[in-house]
Amino acid sequence: MSIPRAFCAVVSTTAIAFSIAFPGRGTALDAVAQAPADAWRVAPRDTLVRHELKRALAADPVLDGAHIAVSARDGHLTLAGVVVSEAQRQRAVELARSTHGVRSVDSALEVLPAVLPRPLR
Repeated sequence: MSIPRAFCAVVSTTAIAFSIAFPGRGTALDAVAQAPADAWRVAPRDTLVRHELKRALAADPVLDGAHIAVSARDGHLTLAGVVVSEAQRQRAVELARSTHGVRSVDSALEVLPAVLPRPLR
């Protein structure tokens, strides 16, 4: 079974963006991008859990401005990405734990307060 080209592009793009934003932490994503093909096989049940959680995260107004990736393996979820507050991190974990079929949740979410440029006058 081959890995879909679009999936590889997303993983590569994510690794590049993460490496730019966090120069000292890019090695973990490099390892993920180079994982063997067997590591990418996901059970249909995990795919459903992941999609259900992604929909819930996208629909939650508390999580506006958050960038959260979700991976699932045998009912164990990992949340990774950037949120702008501790409240967002807690809400994402809460939603993940309440998703049907989830056995455990690991959070690798980083809290980075939003730094937005001031509008030009």
